[in-house]
Amino acid sequence: MYHLGQFLAGKRADAPQEALQILDIVLRGLSTKRYCPIGRSFFSPDIRTPQRLGDGLESWCGFYQSIRPTQMGLSLNIDMASAAFIEPLPVIEFVAQLLGKDVLSRPLSDSDRVKVLFFTIVVILFHVPVILFNLYTECFSKTFTILKRP
Repeated sequence: MYHLGQFLAGKRADAPQEALQILDIVLRGLSTKRYCPIGRSFFSPDIRTPQRLGDGLESWCGFYQSIRPTQMGLSLNIDMASAAFIEPLPVIEFVAQLLGKDVLSRPLSDSDRVKVLFFTIVVILFHVPVILFNLYTECFSKTFTILKRP
């Protein structure tokens, strides 16, 4: 931080990257508590009303932030960003939008309800280093292949 003070006082020509990185981490930590971090950007449906994109997706507004050295000292750089997120919908409505069909007008059979429920389940075990992958076959004939992580 001493070198940062020297830079801000004009006694040093180059900004110390370590000090700028520390300030970026502190600034990022504050934003992470309030917003959804994706990469180096932050998003929230509260910044601006989400825009429906169709197919069960919506656009959230967000921002990228960083501390930059300038001739006048340090500046906070904030750039606006947008990203697509899955709408908070029941799975049946999401599938209906994705397929463009009114699946709610007809009742689902018991087997269809089970297929909808288990079609894209991904099972991740956090207490053991393995992943059990998607259920794409009939449940009664499914055997799990355990893939070890490298």
